[in-house]
Amino acid sequence: MAKKTKKVAKKVTKKATKKVTAKAKKVVTKAKKTVKKVAAVDKEVVPKKKKAKKKTKAVLKLEAESAELQRKWMAIYRKHSKGPSRAYNMSESFEPKTPIEHKIHGWGFVLKNINDRLEILFESGIKVLISNYKR
Repeated sequence: MAKKTKKVAKKVTKKATKKVTAKAKKVVTKAKKTVKKVAAVDKEVVPKKKKAKKKTKAVLKLEAESAELQRKWMAIYRKHSKGPSRAYNMSESFEPKTPIEHKIHGWGFVLKNINDRLEILFESGIKVLISNYKR
C-alpha cells in the first residue's frame, strides 16, 4: 500500500506543479505586457530631444530676401494705403506703381506690367497675376 500512496502522491504533485507553473507563466506574461505598456507611455511623455539643424546658406538667403520684401511692402503700404486702391480684376489692365486690393492676398502694389503679366508685391511676397484677359 505504501507504494501505491507514493505513486498517487507523485501524480498529484506533478499535476499541482503543472497547474502552478501554467498560472505562473500567465502572470509573468501579463507582467511583461504591462511593463511594455509603461515603457511605451514613458517614451511618449518624455520625447527624445532632436538636434537643431543648422540652416543652410540658401535658407538664410531666402529668409533675408523675405525680410527685405516685407520691409519694402511696409514702406510702400505706409506711403500709398491712404489713397484709393483699385480692386483686382483679371480682365482689367493695370499700370505699374498702382495700389490694388485682392480678394485673397489683400493689399498689393503693382511693380511691373510685362505682356499683361503683373508682378505685384503683397505682404506675403511677390505674386505674378494676369491682366487684360479677354474671355
